[in-house]
Amino acid sequence: MGVEHQRFDRGSKWIVEKHGDLLLKVAGITDIPKWRALASDIVQPRQLPDGLIEVERESGTALYLIEIATYPDRRVAEQVFDDLSLVYQNRRVLPEAIVFVLRPKGNARVAQDFVVTSGSTELSGRWKVIERRFPHC
Repeated sequence: MGVEHQRFDRGSKWIVEKHGDLLLKVAGITDIPKWRALASDIVQPRQLPDGLIEVERESGTALYLIEIATYPDRRVAEQVFDDLSLVYQNRRVLPEAIVFVLRPKGNARVAQDFVVTSGSTELSGRWKVIERRFPHC
């Protein structure tokens, strides 16, 4: 998945680093007094999220995992789940995850959740998906 992941989202990390606050605003998160993009190459750079944003508020710090998909693809949900798992393992904090789909196509959708089961054991994740045509994408 490493090389393929890199091929699909070359500019995503730049977008998050330079315009992370605007991405959060598009997702409906408007109370952003201070923010910064965190290094997203914590452990395995080719398998980590497009961006991890830290927002500092008077009430405390919040983390947002940002994934940018050019087109809706069934693999995105698994990728976001993996990213959430890796960030949680590294920081012991579960970030809020937001997926941006830049070029929605027909009825194709990115799943808003992912579940892994083995016998009676289950791991699951759920996130927000923003599907919007962005100019020049």
